[in-house]
Amino acid sequence: MSKVSKYSIFTKDELVDFLDKYEDRFKSYKSVYGFLMQEKINKKNEEIKANIDEGVSISKAIDSTDDIFKKIEQMDKFQENHKKWEKLSKELDSLYEKMKKYF
Repeated sequence: MSKVSKYSIFTKDELVDFLDKYEDRFKSYKSVYGFLMQEKINKKNEEIKANIDEGVSISKAIDSTDDIFKKIEQMDKFQENHKKWEKLSKELDSLYEKMKKYF
């Protein structure tokens, strides 16, 4: 379900066109693009933190059991968690690269 906003009546192209034309009029110490990118970066950082917390929890579960089958199961979860972390980290790097192009 998409979020309902007062801007929902505008198409993406209309909003992009408006920002391209008039963004300079709304600048404070940071551009609209900068604000939006920072919000995306903050959300990605929150996802990474949650992923790290989950990894710590899985690691503790591995350490707390002597059952080899449970250890293997938890190690598989840990590997999947690590793959997700790598993906999130690459996405974050990509956001920083995109932001650097405009600043």
